[in-house]
Amino acid sequence: MKPVILGFAGGIGSGKSKLSSGVAEKLGWKRLSFGDFVRSVATERKLDDSRDTLQELGEKLIDENGYEGFCRDFLSWGQYRNNGNLVIDGIRHKEIWNTLKRITYPSNTLLVFVELSFDERKKRLSERSPMDAKNLGRYESHSTEREVKDLTLCQRADLHINGEESLDRQIEVVISYLKKKDSDERIHRKEVISAIKQYKAMGYNTYPEVLGKIGGADPALVEELWNKEKSSKTEIPPLDMDDSLKSRLIARHLSANLPLKLPVSNPIMCQWWFTLDTVVSLADLVWILAESRPTAFLGTPTVGYHYAHCFKQKTTILDADRNVIESLMDLPDCATIQIYDVYDELNTAIKGIHKVVLIDPPWYTPIFFFFLERARQLLQEEGYILCVLPSKLTRPGLITERTELIHQLLEKHFEIVSLDTNFVRYRVPDFEVFTLNSIQEFSGRWWRSGDLLTLRVHKNSYLTLEPQKKNEMKIFYQNPSKKRFFLAVNNTDPSLVNMIELVEGYDRSLSSRRLPLEQIAIWGSNKKAVRLKDEKIGELILESWAKGKTIPETIKLLNDQRSDLDGNQIVKLFNKYLEIWKGDDIPVLKRTLEQREQIRKDSLSCLASVPTRREYDFQPDGFRLDFQRDRDRILWSHSFKRLSNKTQLFPVEIDDHLRRRLPHSIEVMQLALTIAATFGLDQDLTEAGALGHDIGHTPFGHAGEYTLDKIINEIDSNLGGFNHYEHGVDVVRWLEDVYQSPGVGGIPGLNLTFETVECIFKHTYNRNYEDRYAQSNLSRNTKYQDLRDDKSCHLEGQAVRIADKISYLISDLEDGIRMKLIKLNDLVECKFFERPPIDIIPSPGESLYERFISQRRAILKVIMEDVINATDKNLANINSIEKIRENRDYLVTYSEDLKPDIHELWEKLQAGILHKDPSVIAQNLYATKIITELLLLYTISPKFVNERFRGTYRKLKNSDYIKYYIQRVGDNKICIPKRLIKFNYDKIIGITFEQKRDNILIPIEDFIGAINYVASLTDIQAKNEHQKFLRLFLQ
Repeated sequence: MKPVILGFAGGIGSGKSKLSSGVAEKLGWKRLSFGDFVRSVATERKLDDSRDTLQELGEKLIDENGYEGFCRDFLSWGQYRNNGNLVIDGIRHKEIWNTLKRITYPSNTLLVFVELSFDERKKRLSERSPMDAKNLGRYESHSTEREVKDLTLCQRADLHINGEESLDRQIEVVISYLKKKDSDERIHRKEVISAIKQYKAMGYNTYPEVLGKIGGADPALVEELWNKEKSSKTEIPPLDMDDSLKSRLIARHLSANLPLKLPVSNPIMCQWWFTLDTVVSLADLVWILAESRPTAFLGTPTVGYHYAHCFKQKTTILDADRNVIESLMDLPDCATIQIYDVYDELNTAIKGIHKVVLIDPPWYTPIFFFFLERARQLLQEEGYILCVLPSKLTRPGLITERTELIHQLLEKHFEIVSLDTNFVRYRVPDFEVFTLNSIQEFSGRWWRSGDLLTLRVHKNSYLTLEPQKKNEMKIFYQNPSKKRFFLAVNNTDPSLVNMIELVEGYDRSLSSRRLPLEQIAIWGSNKKAVRLKDEKIGELILESWAKGKTIPETIKLLNDQRSDLDGNQIVKLFNKYLEIWKGDDIPVLKRTLEQREQIRKDSLSCLASVPTRREYDFQPDGFRLDFQRDRDRILWSHSFKRLSNKTQLFPVEIDDHLRRRLPHSIEVMQLALTIAATFGLDQDLTEAGALGHDIGHTPFGHAGEYTLDKIINEIDSNLGGFNHYEHGVDVVRWLEDVYQSPGVGGIPGLNLTFETVECIFKHTYNRNYEDRYAQSNLSRNTKYQDLRDDKSCHLEGQAVRIADKISYLISDLEDGIRMKLIKLNDLVECKFFERPPIDIIPSPGESLYERFISQRRAILKVIMEDVINATDKNLANINSIEKIRENRDYLVTYSEDLKPDIHELWEKLQAGILHKDPSVIAQNLYATKIITELLLLYTISPKFVNERFRGTYRKLKNSDYIKYYIQRVGDNKICIPKRLIKFNYDKIIGITFEQKRDNILIPIEDFIGAINYVASLTDIQAKNEHQKFLRLFLQ
């Protein structure tokens, strides 16, 4: 506890010195007197101790040293060093008291003023010192007594004492006051400690964070209690920071989606839903007050839903609306939910067990007091009720009603903790939109707010409830989230002339209670209401609608059951006044997901792939099929966007018309889709696989890939090198971060189907040859267990593979001709260009590039017809996906007749001319230098890696992805040979290395992170970062 500085002030002869001495003696506290201090100085200076002398000396000491110097000398004289409780007698200046408060901070300072009339004080002095009594007026005119006399200090006092009472009584009053303050202080400290524990458990791990969340508390007190809490065992098990954040994000995600499941609001029951931010804020406040004890949410189901998911603490949710309860069934085990009306008695099992109850009652008596009393009954002997109130300008007279409420609650021994204005905001329900749509400037944005009243309930808090009649109602709906109608039981009017009459003005009234509710028999969430003559007729018509029957069917039903009535007229009047069937048109063209899946299946051959599994479970959105979702996830990924600035063959900055990886991927998609459509394959899978097949490519094309492979193997061959096939799987299973937020799944990667991942991994050039990048070798060495079986890829994946080779061939030739590296004679020497209908010889005045572009259609016709015909022949005896998997040869491929011609193009033109061109070689050498040096820089100094990438990658530190590499190397560190580092790495500030002979030891996750980051860069990014970070080190 903070020490107490108890100051005493009062006029001369008021008895303050006796009182201060008596209090100090009673409490065992140290006591200091300003009079004794000045008297001791007078003795040192050999002055007399008359009152006149002491007054002048006191004033002089203040002039000499200032208020602060004077106070510090006083405390030093009394040997007080902020180390305990202290009584100070003789406070005569407000500035003296203010200075003492400042220099003894953070002590609790309390000022006691003894009040006694001038005549009484003079009378007392005459008995003790007639001279002082005679000169009392003169003494009090001195500047040292001015602020005592003019009541300046009296007005600043915390406690006023009647000086005419006995000394014992005065001491008793002071000590009682101190005990009350001590009790308040202890309660306050307890509440601050509780808040600190809660925020600490929620993941706020620093003093500034906690101070900012608590708000308003004395920073010194928070610091004291924060340090104390850090060094002690907390009563609330601290949540793991990652787990806490994960729970909060998941809960927020669920709460953001909850409005899609909630029923439309009931206007008469004042049913508004809180905004998402309000739900989160209320849940946080309940958590702080609850201290991990049970909580209840009465008429606040959305907050209870969020609270249970977020904090995983015992939660009770009570609501009278059955549809609301049904929409909240996906609750964690810690929560219970019940249909409950406050006019009913509470279940004894949930009475008296909760620490906090949150209520949002309709603001009409007596139901408001029923909510309050039920909340009190739910609480333990002591606890908190958080009650939402309408803001004071909601309707006329509300300020008076709120004031009366506060008075009643105080009388019933409820303690008002706080009243926070505009703490809550509501989403605009449909019925308010209907009501306000006539206001021209009304935008439909959230406009309604409410205040939050926090009550502390004690053992003696109580409310008296008057018996009330419970209003029964029935609810009708087809889809409760779209439209509902409510029928009040026993609320009909047999005297009506017509079966149904419109309640005029109801649809224009914001307040549900401005109209006589006893006359409303049926109302809807669409803000329509009617009076009713016969309840059974209304129930029959609403039930018929709820079962999906049309107006004619309902008319027939009514006529069959009540032949005495005109069913046609009555049903049409119901629909006119209530608009029951409005908006119920059945979709004509919109297909359900099930219908679309059936259409897909009907269009496919028996060899088409079907989606099998994803890495993680997920919720379908209801309008996309599995492979369509894969395609969309790839399209919207960061890695796919970066393909737009990654080299295909020639440097991207040479010519805007030269291929990059992104247009290449789109061309592959077009070609592969043609093949897929021809053979009844799944075009969505083909599209997804084609768009994603190169998603793992490095900057600078294959030059970047080969460089990473070479240097990784040079550092440690156990890592398995690098190839863009497996790295593509790394990207879609680990490195893409769109779903890393727990709020949208908390998973790495894109969570694609296995079939799409196969397209990425198995689009290799070779299948079985002893080639490092052949599928067989990749499957043998992959980190992914489900890709090790080395089975042939499905036909969609094989279509992607051959389309990749075709696109690569066409784009290389086209770009080589554009660069004037390939001449006409080079083409003519290749047998392929003799195939009809290709005519590669340019017309007069036509360039070779223009001719090639004009013949591209013929070239593709030759190749695509060959592939389709060859594939058709290969599939003649294949009648199942299993046989495709077991076949060791590609089934979607060139014919044996065309293969030699394609190979000749590769040997003579691609490898023979293009890959040997000086510009390509120079680019590759430059790429090698950039890739190598950036990789080593990011390895030894991860701080140079883009902050966003680091944040994403950091979440993989303890993942199976990193553990795989640690297992491969046999250590969590890797040796980087110093000879590989060509720049002056030792000049980088803030880097220290663990060394082992001629190697630098680096955490393996840093090395893998550097590989992944370098592979993710575009060509331009890589060049810019190399220039930015390494220019100075390489000089």
